[in-house]
Amino acid sequence: MATTYADLDGNGQASRSFSFPSIKEADIKVEVDNVTYENRGITGASSGATTFTITSYTTTGGGNIVFDTAPAGSANKIRIYRDTDVDSAKATFTAGSAVKAADLNNNMTQILYAAQEEQNQTILTSDIKNAAVTTAKIAADNITAALIADDQINSEH
Repeated sequence: MATTYADLDGNGQASRSFSFPSIKEADIKVEVDNVTYENRGITGASSGATTFTITSYTTTGGGNIVFDTAPAGSANKIRIYRDTDVDSAKATFTAGSAVKAADLNNNMTQILYAAQEEQNQTILTSDIKNAAVTTAKIAADNITAALIADDQINSEH
């Protein structure tokens, strides 16, 4: 399975590396503790948002995320991921024009990356809406007296 993200623990460092390919720098996204950071190097980044820049970027080998404010401590969960823009095809073809192998390859890479991202999609706790998991979806033997006695079951919604 192709790698489309890197999950890291915060370590107080301002720079973290990633090594998966992407079509363009704008396709690289960052979340820290489920809060999306904005790429300061991309036009349109909101002012006041927590931001980062990318250095040593290549489409084939990744680069380095440099946080403006480094996530402190190992409790922070950092996810660097690729989110390929599929709103429009990389190349379009016109009747009577030459079909170039590079254009076909670029379109196929765009589709491949989007499919890989879908395949690697992980469901995070923050993705599950409150009260979305019902009793019918919990296997009977998964909630044991030991877990209940140990306060490992959280009843908050």
